[in-house]
Amino acid sequence: MVAKKKLNNQSDFQLTNNIAIGVTNYENALKFYETILGMKNVQTMENETKFSISSTTFFIENNSANQVFFEFAVEDFKSAKKLLVENGCVITKEYKDTSVIIADPYGLRFHLFEVKKN
Repeated sequence: MVAKKKLNNQSDFQLTNNIAIGVTNYENALKFYETILGMKNVQTMENETKFSISSTTFFIENNSANQVFFEFAVEDFKSAKKLLVENGCVITKEYKDTSVIIADPYGLRFHLFEVKKN
């Protein structure tokens, strides 16, 4: 979810409150996040569980690798994607025309998607 008002006026990239965590030991990870860290289980699906804590949503995903993904929303997806690719980023997965997973040259992986302008 993206705030109606930009949280960061210095950048077109708005960090959302969603974080995806791919885990190789799904059942143990779910127990850890719920019982040790105290996250609230909001929704359980076949290979993904949605947790919430401190206004942040975590999507724990059963995955073949342990990975963390942040999420950025932009109003002009085409320009943002072009800028990132021109600066060494790689698109690793496409969900649709305005929603992709990106790996930057320094190790950060994130979901980039377009939101409607207010």
